[in-house]
Amino acid sequence: MATSILLAPLISMVNRKVSSYLVRQYQEMDGMEEQLAVLERKLPAILDVITDAEEQGTHRPGVSAWLKALKAVAYKANDVFDEFKYEALRREAKRKGQDNKFSTDAVMLRPAHSPILFRYRMGKKLRKIVHTIEVLVAEMNAFGFKYRQEMPASKQWRQTDSIIIDSENIISREAEKWKIVDMLLAHSTNKDVLVLPVVGMGGLGKTTFAQIIYNDPDIQKNFQLRKWVCVLDDFDVTAIANKISMSTEKDSESALEKLQQEISGRRYLLVLDDVWNRDTDKWAKLKYCLQQCGGSGSAILMTTRDERVAQIMGTAQAHQLVKMDKKDLLAIFEKRAFGLNEQKPDELVQIGKEIVDRCHGSPLAAKALGSMLSNQKSVEEWGAVLKKSSICDEESGILPILKLSYNDLPAHMKQCFAFCAVFPKNYVINVEKLIQLWMANDFIPSEDAIRPETKGKQIFNELVSRSFFQDVNQDGSGNNYMTTCTVHDLMHDVALSVMGKECVTIEERLNYMEILPYTVRHLFLSSHGPGTFLSATLKETCSGIQTMLGSIDASNSVRHLSKCTSLRALQLCYYRSSGLPFVPKHLKHLRYLDLSGNCHIKALPEEICIMYNLQTLNLSGCESLSGLPKDMKYMTGLRHLYTDGCLSLKCMPPNLGWLTSLQTLTYFVVGCSSGCSSIGELRHMNLRGQLQLCHLENVTEADITMGNHGGKKDLTQLSFAWKNDCSEVDFHEKVLDAFTPNRGLQILLVDSYRSIRFPTWMTNLSVMQDLVKLSLVSCTMCDRLPQLWQLPALQVLYLERMDRLHCLCIGDGGTLTSSTFPKLRELVLLDLKILNGWWEVKGRHGHQLLFPLLEELSIGRCNKLTNLPEPPMLGQSSSCNDNMARSAFPALKKLMLHGLKSLSKWGKKEEICGEQSTFPLLEEANIIDCPELSTLPEAPRLRVLAFPEDRPLIWLSMARYMTAFSNARLKIAPYSPSHVQCSIQQVDGKGKWNHRSSHSTMELCGSYFFHTSWKYFVNLSYLEIISCDELMYWPLKELQCLVSLNRLTVHCCNNLIGSAKILEELVSEGNQLLPCLEFLKIKSCPNLVEIFSLPPSLKELYIERCSKLESYGVSRVLKVRVFMLNTQMT
Repeated sequence: MATSILLAPLISMVNRKVSSYLVRQYQEMDGMEEQLAVLERKLPAILDVITDAEEQGTHRPGVSAWLKALKAVAYKANDVFDEFKYEALRREAKRKGQDNKFSTDAVMLRPAHSPILFRYRMGKKLRKIVHTIEVLVAEMNAFGFKYRQEMPASKQWRQTDSIIIDSENIISREAEKWKIVDMLLAHSTNKDVLVLPVVGMGGLGKTTFAQIIYNDPDIQKNFQLRKWVCVLDDFDVTAIANKISMSTEKDSESALEKLQQEISGRRYLLVLDDVWNRDTDKWAKLKYCLQQCGGSGSAILMTTRDERVAQIMGTAQAHQLVKMDKKDLLAIFEKRAFGLNEQKPDELVQIGKEIVDRCHGSPLAAKALGSMLSNQKSVEEWGAVLKKSSICDEESGILPILKLSYNDLPAHMKQCFAFCAVFPKNYVINVEKLIQLWMANDFIPSEDAIRPETKGKQIFNELVSRSFFQDVNQDGSGNNYMTTCTVHDLMHDVALSVMGKECVTIEERLNYMEILPYTVRHLFLSSHGPGTFLSATLKETCSGIQTMLGSIDASNSVRHLSKCTSLRALQLCYYRSSGLPFVPKHLKHLRYLDLSGNCHIKALPEEICIMYNLQTLNLSGCESLSGLPKDMKYMTGLRHLYTDGCLSLKCMPPNLGWLTSLQTLTYFVVGCSSGCSSIGELRHMNLRGQLQLCHLENVTEADITMGNHGGKKDLTQLSFAWKNDCSEVDFHEKVLDAFTPNRGLQILLVDSYRSIRFPTWMTNLSVMQDLVKLSLVSCTMCDRLPQLWQLPALQVLYLERMDRLHCLCIGDGGTLTSSTFPKLRELVLLDLKILNGWWEVKGRHGHQLLFPLLEELSIGRCNKLTNLPEPPMLGQSSSCNDNMARSAFPALKKLMLHGLKSLSKWGKKEEICGEQSTFPLLEEANIIDCPELSTLPEAPRLRVLAFPEDRPLIWLSMARYMTAFSNARLKIAPYSPSHVQCSIQQVDGKGKWNHRSSHSTMELCGSYFFHTSWKYFVNLSYLEIISCDELMYWPLKELQCLVSLNRLTVHCCNNLIGSAKILEELVSEGNQLLPCLEFLKIKSCPNLVEIFSLPPSLKELYIERCSKLESYGVSRVLKVRVFMLNTQMT
């Protein structure tokens, strides 16, 4: 069935090309009218009976063979019609003068042949195709296929948000959840790691169930470390260890060592999701490392479909995830099938209950079927679905049910979704790139006045609404916003079952030697390993490959790439400095070419300009690329050109304005020579998305007098940058005025702007109302900002090197109220030389300002700033319990202050009603080189703190945090040549998180620890000292204060010798060192000669690589396990 199930969309696509008005305008097809007429009759006849043929092909071998032959000739016909289109584009480029521009060598590489020879050759191909189709039609009539009308797809799509979050409250799982949570919490004192499997069939919600447990508040409080790893098919110990420790080690030993460091002494919860491994040796290796280093009460929660896997890995009885209760399934189904306030007819409700019975406890199946029926409101339609549903057995699972959703899709949507089988499972898909790949393969039907990108987005949104895609997110990291999604495992299985061997994914297996099937059309490589076999395969077979994506090394994998003459989409990991691994004339059908991230590309060959069908050219991150081919103006099919990150580009090729279809141009370099495109070329382009304009110093007066370059553009990200500019000051403002954008701008970056005032559109709230991020760098002449505090959507504000800015907010009248910066979440102020205030209204300065949602604040090298802002008074009736009145930063979590020479106050106002919380939610503070500060801020939830080493006053003010700990951990490690870093974690006496305090971790920087009293550390339970070369003797006086210390670890202290005799005499026999110590580990201390007197409480002693160690005081220890590695005792 997989061989033919996508045949109808393919035949429809060829039929559209035959019937296209444009095809008949190709002079290249003169004399082939008869063949076209035959195809116009035969193809619709085939489409009439294709549904019956596909159904019979599942049980009639002869029909199955007929379908394969039909698919093969359809692909050939598709290529033939695309060749006609290419020839028409080539001749159009010739008429525009390309022949005169090309060099002799380039001309020889082109398909140079006369029109007569071309028509003869293509006529021969077309006649062969027509003959084959006539034979197939005769066989079709002999088979006796019948016409079957398919249910038409609804055009009234539901208006729902494309970002779908599963908000259904799974009530039936509540009891199961508490059972697992209680098991994990009750394991707190057990040193052996608990491995608890969760077993169930696909689609029951094992992953969701694990997520609910993972994010439970009690779990978060009681586990110091939580990690989530999606394992999938290959149980790669190195990869799993790297994911846990967030490292990139290549060999297993290093990865496991990093893993041990990550979990050392910490109670962790590790979720291993979707495990299929039956190799006991692999699991034993990983489990040993997880067992040895983790803290008491650690646990592993794993999910699997395989009961045998649970038996191999589990240390406790596996939890069998039960099927979801019918009542809850019905709620999920009806939520999808009916609108919020939509009436629910009794007949449909009754049929819905029967349909839910066929879901067999699978929430995913209920969601998919409900979405499918949301556009079908008749009893007949619902009854037809009920009759077609098949009961899921052990072998098929819920795949037949999920296929009902697939079968309900229109033909073009079937193609679009089935194509996603090319991606590996759990692959994060860039939605914009996915739509471009659909376009490259002609999956998106054309509609008048609708861009294919718009139609593709509609298709994607519909597939999301029908639950074919999940985890739809808008990623705003860096300066780009992009939408991503994934395909659920079960829906991925549906796509694979449809595509069969037409889609092949080669995973990271270096010894992969399987020969690609000749039927492969779409290929994805996620490893550089299979290069040799792939090159050989391309040489022998696979000429029909249309898509080749992933980590494809052009240097050795695709030497025979030019043989793939049907390629529509290609992504290359490119390592050679010159030349392409293919001849452009052989890949004339290519629509999508991704060379992004190839840092060795210095230039593209001119021959690439004969790829007239190319729609997307991605050169992002090609940082060595210095120029683009000068004849790119003839690539009239180009719609998306990604050049962001091409930092070596000197200019853009001439006459770029000829590319009237171009709508994405991410990076435009304004050149200064006659052979470059001026900025005026952008005036008539309808660009969308991201646009970075660089070297604006080369803009001329003539360029900006042509009118508004920003009009008619749906730009969401706009960047302006000048370099080495000596032009008049006011000219910069004119340049920005020439790019007045439409509404919808989300990101605005301005670098090295030299005018005194910003353009008027930056002060227009209607233009800026959707702005999410604003970055102003080196705007050295500007002395005031636009009224940014009024922007309703602004979340990130970055200001750097604005030499004349003395106040953040300057208004002409009125007051700043609680609406100030209503959505701002991140604020960065760097190198603002004269900034000395927060707001100014009519010449009156003030320090009151409110950032209600700000989470991250970073201020550096603002030497005139004396204090942070205070909250504005919200009226005399405001009470001290009002967070908005007590703090200017009620939501701040991370604070970075660096090089603030004049900062002396935290901005706290003294109130009669008691002490305020300056930062009520602050968790992390980094304070460096702020010499006037003498106290720490009021921050009851502070967990990470860094401050200068030589600040005893700050050290004393920090003591109030220490006294709040009921138990704590201290880690001393190198921070810089003159600093050490310490982290303190609060736990309770049983090793659990202290529920009574909001502290979780505190980090302190400063070597002051060895020069002051440790009396505040009486509750310290864990001390770790790493690479402290200033430590020569055991700090006995300090250790004497650690009466609660349970574990002590000392690593890589190269100068540590032992105990100084004078200090040792000060420690009396009656005051035993470390009376609660149970665990001591000393590693890689090459000069250590002796260990301090050990207490009777010690249970485990580890000594490793301490070659000079002569003695350790273990004689008085009654019961102790001693482990000696690479240590010689004399």
